[in-house]
Amino acid sequence: MTTPAAVAAVRALRGAAASALRVRASPSSSSSAAVALRAFASSPAPDVVVDKYVSAPPESAGTNGASTGDQQRTRLPNDERERNSLYDDETVRTMGGITSSVRHDWTKDEIASIYSLPFHELMYRASTVHRMYWDPSEVQQCTLLSIKTGGCTEDCSYCSQSTRHDTFVKPTPTMKVKQVLEAAARAKEAGSTRFCMGAAWR
Repeated sequence: MTTPAAVAAVRALRGAAASALRVRASPSSSSSAAVALRAFASSPAPDVVVDKYVSAPPESAGTNGASTGDQQRTRLPNDERERNSLYDDETVRTMGGITSSVRHDWTKDEIASIYSLPFHELMYRASTVHRMYWDPSEVQQCTLLSIKTGGCTEDCSYCSQSTRHDTFVKPTPTMKVKQVLEAAARAKEAGSTRFCMGAAWR
């Protein structure tokens, strides 16, 4: 799947490469670095493909009234238990030479073998397993609302909301439930899938 952000990133890299050529390499430079930069900057931008797991080919439009595009845009549950319940009938998933399964019976030896992996191998395996169960191009949008700001009686030295410190935070009373619900509704309409509330108190 080609994403606009990925294509934009490649174009930005090409622009940086062209700038590096102008600043650091003379037109007659024949160093391998200059040649590589020149080739990268001048070559056409390729399609950027995000590698992700596909459990089965998507159904075509008309089978259940939803188009393929609508199916691909459907978000999976954010709750870990709800998401894991989707895979109850699966035994394992395999991608990029890595096999994974949702399980809760890890032994100490298995955990130790993962812990002892070289860092880059651990990152590769973790990233691959993540792609098996999550859309790698999906970003969760969250909204944070302070339902009570300032006026806290605690003495946390790092916090600007404590009444014991001279700060520019203006204390405000706790928001009414109706106001919070309205803010949550606006956040949901704006695309947020998680609504967090913060309050300055004990």
